[in-house]
Amino acid sequence: MACAVEQPGHFRGTIFLSDALALLAVILWLTVKISNMSLRGPCSFARSNILAKVDIASSHTILRSVQGKMLLAMTCLLLSLSSLSVLWSTDWRTSIYFSLHLWLVFLFILSLRDWRAAWKPAMLGFCAALSFQVITGIVEFATQSTGFLNPLRLNWPGPFNPSIHGVSVVQLTDGLRILRAYGTTPHPNILGGFALISLLGPASLFLVNKKPNYPALILFSLGITLMALTFSRSAWLGLIVFLLLLILKSKHLERKRLFLLLATSLMTIILTLYPLRELVFTRISNAPVETEQLSTFERSWLNQQALDMIRQHPLTGVGIGSFILELATYGLPGASIEPVHNIFLLAGAELGIFGLILVSGLFISIVLNIIKAQTPKSILASSLLAGLGIINLFDHYFWSLAPGRLMLALALGLWAGSIKTTYSRLDGSSIMQKID
Repeated sequence: MACAVEQPGHFRGTIFLSDALALLAVILWLTVKISNMSLRGPCSFARSNILAKVDIASSHTILRSVQGKMLLAMTCLLLSLSSLSVLWSTDWRTSIYFSLHLWLVFLFILSLRDWRAAWKPAMLGFCAALSFQVITGIVEFATQSTGFLNPLRLNWPGPFNPSIHGVSVVQLTDGLRILRAYGTTPHPNILGGFALISLLGPASLFLVNKKPNYPALILFSLGITLMALTFSRSAWLGLIVFLLLLILKSKHLERKRLFLLLATSLMTIILTLYPLRELVFTRISNAPVETEQLSTFERSWLNQQALDMIRQHPLTGVGIGSFILELATYGLPGASIEPVHNIFLLAGAELGIFGLILVSGLFISIVLNIIKAQTPKSILASSLLAGLGIINLFDHYFWSLAPGRLMLALALGLWAGSIKTTYSRLDGSSIMQKID
């Protein structure tokens, strides 16, 4: 559900139901934090000081603390720069909306990080959402139409079929057009990213639970099938990285279950893509097909426009959320007016060199923490985040679209919570050893 908010001029903001739910989560989190602070007595304060002094004795704890503070500081600087960009933005109203949403996303991540019990309900939610999208996506691909969703009166994707101009299709050399799966999203690429995030649910239920959950394994297989039918190359790469990182961290996981998960994934990929090999070849090769050549040209052109914006506005950028507005002021008629499909170029164009440096620093900091993941939950969350990082190199919706930002925030919040819980347990063990 979404509500459009329009102002005169360029601005068109959209408030989603997910935004309201995220805001509610933030309000509840802040209420609990304030309440806990007011209830702390002198004894608890003294006890926390003692534990803090014991903590300081551990160089590993200090290192983790410094890394966490650096990550937090870079995030706050990036958000502050986004808010300041309102002053020089191509359209200040768009930038205000965008920057306020970024602050909401940041607080939502912190609330998830501090909610230790968030993992299980999130995994069940992922499974429910993935199940719904699997049904809609497979039906769409089988019928080559999204018309069966019309009774739901959804804003997206709309009544599509392969013959409609502008619809995302895979076209063969003989001219045959095959509709890519949209699910209930505005674009198949977004469905691919959403499916990758949702795969965390069944993967966790199968690998982390005391007993293997075989229905979850089946859902994981169906989720991979759905990703295949989106024909989103960035999502495919994200899935490969997700699975590869699980393999690299296999010594920290139950290997029999992991082998079964990987074997199921491989069989699903083969059985799904082999019958569609002509379509797959069209997507992954430089096939002489108009739709693919046009897509390659548009991405290259957008990359060049982003580089030009960085050269023209190296210190300030054009303002957060204003890439397409700036592009529309000089873009040729018929040109592709959409964000550049790379988060680094997009950040540099909208926030200048400093914004690009901060985004790069956040990526590096997250990668360093991903490398250290050792518990099953942190490994799963880290593997997912690595996959999403790959998508961000080839697409923009985790930055440019409000639902995309919330999807990324959900993954980041669960990852931060899993990392924090791991460190808390390790630090607690070291404290007890020092006290003994």
